[in-house]
Amino acid sequence: MIESLKNWNADIVKIVRIFTIMHKGWEMDNTAWIVKLKTGRQRVVFSSHGMLYFAQKTEIEKKIREYEDGLAGLKSARSVV
Repeated sequence: MIESLKNWNADIVKIVRIFTIMHKGWEMDNTAWIVKLKTGRQRVVFSSHGMLYFAQKTEIEKKIREYEDGLAGLKSARSVV
């Protein structure tokens, strides 16, 4: 996978972490990466319709809110069963 990321952006030197990202109503683009650049800076890489891009903090925060809302709903459902 590192080679695919390097092909997309030659400044990427290392994958720090790979994690799953979930999207409401969308079953694709569910892998994200924290990568280290040549400068030493770390960035988060998401994909949308197969196209890679550096995620912005606001997008990550929005995802966290989506997860929290979904998790709250699941916890409510668990108490009913």
